[in-house]
Amino acid sequence: MVVATTAARWLPTSAPPRKYLKKLNDSMAHRVIELARS
Repeated sequence: MVVATTAARWLPTSAPPRKYLKKLNDSMAHRVIELARS
C-alpha cells in the first residue's frame, strides 16, 4: 500500500517507541478506512 511505504519514509532511522508506532499505525488505519469509505 502506498500509504505504508510513504510512512516508512518519514520514520526516523532509529526505532521509535512502540507507543508511537501503535499511534501512527492507528491513525494510518483510520485514514485508510476514511479513504475507502469516500
